Amino acid sequence: MLTTVISLVAAGGWLIDFCLSSWATNWSAALLRFYWFRWNDVLWPSLFAVTILSIVERQPTNSTWQQIGFNAILLGTLIIPGARLIATKVDERERIKLSPADRSTLVMRHESPAEQAKVCAHWMDACQWIRSNTPENSLVLTPRFQQTFKWYAHRAEIASWKDAPQDVLGLLEWERRMLEIYPRSAEGFGIEMSDEHLLAMYRKYHMNYVVLDRRIQKKPPLLPLVYSNANYAVFELSELSAVPDRDKQP
Repeated sequence: MLTTVISLVAAGGWLIDFCLSSWATNWSAALLRFYWFRWNDVLWPSLFAVTILSIVERQPTNSTWQQIGFNAILLGTLIIPGARLIATKVDERERIKLSPADRSTLVMRHESPAEQAKVCAHWMDACQWIRSNTPENSLVLTPRFQQTFKWYAHRAEIASWKDAPQDVLGLLEWERRMLEIYPRSAEGFGIEMSDEHLLAMYRKYHMNYVVLDRRIQKKPPLLPLVYSNANYAVFELSELSAVPDRDKQP
């Protein structure tokens, strides 16, 4: 019975995502909204543990050597794959030295491990500069492809992909901001921000600084540069407060 329930939960979440996410995103989001399918994270390990206990209870008892052999095989089946998985993850982290959050959004797949480590180090340096050199109430426009700015810089962002709210109205506002702030090409890839776009965002959100990813933003904006490294640049927007709004001019 437990196996059936677990299988149905897993299959239900997969079918909804596979069948609806590509053409009926509203239905898919509504059905998966409360993450009920994440019960698999608990149910499958629980079923595995119960199965192992059941096997142990039914182990042969004809002789001591049979029990020893059975237990050795069982322990080897459990320990060897688990130890190898742990060793692989530890080795990967030692080689690349990236947090899972940075690995999933900050770096690009085509970059080598050395390049990825350099990008992460430059990102942390830029965030640390902001944390040390800007007022605590600063508002920052940050790159689209990151989710750790608040962790490292301790400053507020206009919007962040990671900060998706769970209520309907908040989620709609979050989506509107993400689409408005971060321009994209027809294919959906991130593109450079023009001076006009940054000025429009400043007039609407009154951010104090903007952090640009130099891998995407090849042309620097006409703003005061206050910090830069090989991959990220920080610009200050406080001087724009004196610029008149052209849309309101007679």
